[in-house]
Amino acid sequence: MVLRGESTGAIPAGYSVRILAADDPELPSTLAAIGLSYGTPGTAVGPVGSAERDAATTPDEHHESAYADIRDGRTVLAIAADRTGPIGGGSHSPRGGVTEITGVGTLPAHRRRGLGAAVTHALAADAAAHGVDLCFLTAGSTEIARVCAGVGFVRIGSSGIAEPIQPAG
Repeated sequence: MVLRGESTGAIPAGYSVRILAADDPELPSTLAAIGLSYGTPGTAVGPVGSAERDAATTPDEHHESAYADIRDGRTVLAIAADRTGPIGGGSHSPRGGVTEITGVGTLPAHRRRGLGAAVTHALAADAAAHGVDLCFLTAGSTEIARVCAGVGFVRIGSSGIAEPIQPAG
C-alpha cells in the first residue's frame, strides 16, 4: 500500500501519540507493547494490556540497536500511550525520499479505538515533514488494510510468501 496525498488521522480521547527520541525513557516499554501486540495478531480486542507490558519490559541495555537506529535516523519510532504508559506504537525507516512504515501494533486490550490509524498517520506525517515523498507499507490482513486505507493508503499490489514446490510422487 502506498500513501497518496496527505495522511489523515485523529488521536482517540484519553490517548497520546508522539515520535520518540533515542533517549526517551519510554522506549523499552514501547518496544514491549509493540512486541506483545504481535503475540496476538490481527485487530481483535483481547486481555493483554498494561500489566503484561510492564512484565515484558526489559532493561535499556537490551535495546541498544534500537537506540542506535533512532539516533542515526535509520528508524523513527512512534508511541501511543495512555495514563499507564505505552500501549502501542510503530516505526518508519527513511532512506532518502522513501520510507516504509512497519511494526505498527496496539496491545489487544486497547484495540478497536483508532490507535493503529493514529500511529500510522503520525509516522506518515513525520515522514512527509522530513522530505519523504514515497511512503509505503505492507498490511498483514484485509482488516489492517482497511485501517491503512482510512489513513490515506491505497493498494497498489499484493505479495505472498513463496514456498518450495513439492516434487510429485
